[in-house]
Amino acid sequence: MPVYEYQCKACSQRFEALRAMNQMDAPIACPRCGSEAVQRALSVFAAISREAGGGSRMVASSTSSAGCSGCAGGHCSSCGH
Repeated sequence: MPVYEYQCKACSQRFEALRAMNQMDAPIACPRCGSEAVQRALSVFAAISREAGGGSRMVASSTSSAGCSGCAGGHCSSCGH
C-alpha cells in the first residue's frame, strides 16, 4: 500500500497515511484536531544521482505529472519529467 500525504485545512497539520489506492481521496480525520477538512498534498522526494566521473547531484521528483499530457507520473520519456 502506498503512503499518501495530507494537510488539514483547519489546523494546517501535515501528516502521512498508509492507504489503499482506492482510498486515497476518501475522508480521513486529522490526527491533531480530528477535523475531516483534509486534502491530499503533493508528495515530493529527493534522491542522490551518481554521475559518470564520480560526481553526484540532488534530484527532486514528485508524484505529479504536471505539464506532461502522456505520463502517468514518475519519469516520462516523452517530456523528461
